[in-house]
Order: sequence, then structure tokens, then C-alpha cells
Amino acid sequence: MSLIPSDRNTTRPAARRIAFAGSVDDGKSTLTGRLLYDAALLSSDQDAALKKSALRNGGEPDLASITDGLTDEREQGITIDVAWRYLDFGGQRIVLADVPGHEQYTRNMVTAASTADTIVVLVDAQSGATVQTWRHLFVAMLVGVKNIIVAINKMDLIDNDFDRYSEICAAVRSFAAPFADARLVFVPVSALRGDNVVHPSTQCGWYDGPTLYELMTRPLAGTGGEMPLRLPVRYVSRPGQNGTARSYMGRLSAGQIRQGDTIVSLPNGRTATVNGIWLEGKPVASAQTGQSVSLCLDRDIDLARGDMLAHPDSAPTVSKSIEAALFWFGRQPSGPRNRYILKHQSRSVAARIDYIRHGIDITKPALTAAPDALGENDLAIARISLQAPIACDPYRRNRHCGAFMLIDEATDETVAAGLIGADTVPLGV
Repeated sequence: MSLIPSDRNTTRPAARRIAFAGSVDDGKSTLTGRLLYDAALLSSDQDAALKKSALRNGGEPDLASITDGLTDEREQGITIDVAWRYLDFGGQRIVLADVPGHEQYTRNMVTAASTADTIVVLVDAQSGATVQTWRHLFVAMLVGVKNIIVAINKMDLIDNDFDRYSEICAAVRSFAAPFADARLVFVPVSALRGDNVVHPSTQCGWYDGPTLYELMTRPLAGTGGEMPLRLPVRYVSRPGQNGTARSYMGRLSAGQIRQGDTIVSLPNGRTATVNGIWLEGKPVASAQTGQSVSLCLDRDIDLARGDMLAHPDSAPTVSKSIEAALFWFGRQPSGPRNRYILKHQSRSVAARIDYIRHGIDITKPALTAAPDALGENDLAIARISLQAPIACDPYRRNRHCGAFMLIDEATDETVAAGLIGADTVPLGV
């Protein structure tokens, strides 16, 4: 699951990750197809397939077929899996994710949103926001996506009515009010006709703002400063690089590390000095977020997979008990006697849910009374006890070091994604 960073080495500038979300039949797949088609980003094979579909459909290409690749998706007319597309928008690397709209596949929405820089949430101009629209918007804001584009689609079906557009915008702003750090922008579009997708609309005279394409390719707002060092240890090598006794390998999930830095290992609290850093087999003076490195220290310390390296003056909290927002994925409900494995960064520890503090009604949004158990697609705030301590941050401070997965020990099923911190849900907790 994407809430846990991969081991993939990242030496090139990171691609911008953009997810498309919304309710079933709001037009996500058609909009994604229109975007790729009008921006001339299709392969020759895809372009040829579209021309063939246009011949079968009386001149109209089947734009949704570009992303709805699974047979079941084409037969049912809905998106089931997250469809990923890797593109180059004028020299900028972009990863597009078309997210399933059906409630049954909310876990796929969480997966895509957890790594997204920007989310495009579609709203049908005729039917307005649905429960699933609110669910997707809430998930986007809760997992910390700061850039949210609300695309009000099918404007051609309401004759580009400005009053209806304004009504939907006002409803979305009211819903998003508790999440003050979320940046929302709105754009009226017609995915079918291409209005305001890549090219400005000639039918919507009252709108003179940027197109969806322009909004997607704008520079992202700053992240608010450099994050403190977080380097989860994944492997310990003996002998280490350059003839030393050991080297410690992992991928920087946040911050920078430099030769000569003093680091502390957690949870044992031992300190050492960085004598050398190797990146792709070559010695370097420093490394940064996303890069996989091998470290040599001035002395051997007892480190193992799952330990965390940080700078002593900005170290994460070490705890055997956490409070977290939980997205429940499991088909079976949670239970006080159920045994789970909590996977956090490279560390796995036995865990149990002590109690559920609040439920969350995502349609308002608001806290509710604590349910006895969590069912599929429920959201709640819970207290979790761990058999061994983990080094972690509140999710709203560090998306990587504040996220975890719960795995059912008996079935090996991933049953929940979690966001650490009582302030993760800004609803008066």
C-alpha cells in the first residue's frame, strides 16, 4: 500500500502525482481521456484505437477506454482499479491516477491520495455532490493533500448555468471549512466536449479563469520548510562499504543527511557520527529525501531492520501506544481480541486496538459516538497498543513517518490504514 514508502531509489526530480476522484458516473475516466487526447499525450496505438471507437460510435471517440483497461471495467462501465499513467507535460514528469468512484473501492482512493500532490475531485453539475463525493474530498483533506482542484463537470448539460455552479462551489467550501490548510480551486468543465479541460471554453462566457490543464501544471505551493531527518533502516550489511565493519542501508523518507552529522538511533537512543555516505555505490557528501543510501558510522551500534535514524535535536517520538485515525478496509469487522501487525516504515510490531474513541461521519463532516466495531469503509479515531515501541511523528507533521498499515495476523489481509495523531482530524477531537 502506498502509505508505506517503497525502496525505490529516487535520484531524479520527483514526479508530480495527480489523482482524479469523484463519484461513479461523474466522468473521471472521460475527463482523463479528454485531457490526454487534447494535450496530444496519447501513444500512436491509443490514438488509433480511439479513431476506431469513433467509427463505431457515430464519430464520438470512447475517451473513458483510455484509462478503463480492465475487462470488468469496460463491461460494467466503472473504474475498479487505480489506473496509472506516466506522462511528460512540457518537460514536467506527471503521474496521473484515475481512482475508482464506487464506495466498495474506497481503499483504492486512500492508496492514490496518500501519495498525491494534487487531487482533482469531480462533481456532476446536474446531480451535485454525492455521499461518495464527500467521502473522496474528506479522504483527500485528511491524508494531507494541500492542492485540491474541484472540477464541476457536465456543465454543457445545465447550459453552463452560473448559479448552479456557484451553489456547488459554496457547498464544497462549507464542507472543507474545518481543513483550513487545504487549498481549493474550482473550474467548470465539460469532459465530453472538452470545455476548459485543455482549451478554454467558448460556451461559458462568465468564466475567464485557467483551464484544468493550466491548474494541474502550475508550480506547487511550498511545503513550509525542510523536514527533519527520518531514515528507517532496512538492511544492515557486514562487512560494510570501504572495508568498515558495518554499513546501514535505507531510504530517506524525510530530510537530509550529511557526512559528519551526529545521528541518534531509535528506539535504543544510541548516538554516532556519519563517517561516509554511499549513493548508487559512490561516496557522496550528502543525501536527501527519496534517495536510498548506505551509511558508515564512526562506531558500531546495535541497529536492526526497523530502527530509525534521526538528528538528536529533532528526533521523533518513541512510543508503545498511539492514537490514530483509521480507515477500515477489512471485510470482517474489528474486534478487541483480534491480533494485528502494525507496519510502520520498515518496522513491523504486534498490535491491538484498545478502544475506539470516536466515529467519523464524512458526510457532514463531524465526530460521532464511538461504534462497537469498525466495518468496511468506516473511519474512526482509535487508541492502539503495540508490543514494541516505534519512532513516529504526527501525520500532519510528516506524512511518511506518521502513517501505518494494520494487517490481520490470522489472514494476512491489510485491514486498515492509519494516520497518527489526535489532531489529524480537525473536528474538535
